Amino acid sequence: MAIDQHIIARHREKDLAQVIKAHPALLGIGIDESTAIVVHGDTFEVIGKSKVAITDGKDHDGNPYYFLNLGDHFQLKTWSKQ
Repeated sequence: MAIDQHIIARHREKDLAQVIKAHPALLGIGIDESTAIVVHGDTFEVIGKSKVAITDGKDHDGNPYYFLNLGDHFQLKTWSKQ
């Protein structure tokens, strides 16, 4: 994994795309301010006031990332939202 912080507050939503392009086996997780992920085994849950961006090397409606919101769960083995 490659992790970045303050992604929305500092307008860095797309920054992990370059890392993932160079290292396609990695998953990019961008965590905004006042937000965290809580990992339990192979799953994490988003908590806090803002969002988490997932950068997986795919196109998502013209963006290299998509957002997870408060309460969303993500499966780390399959790189998919639950």
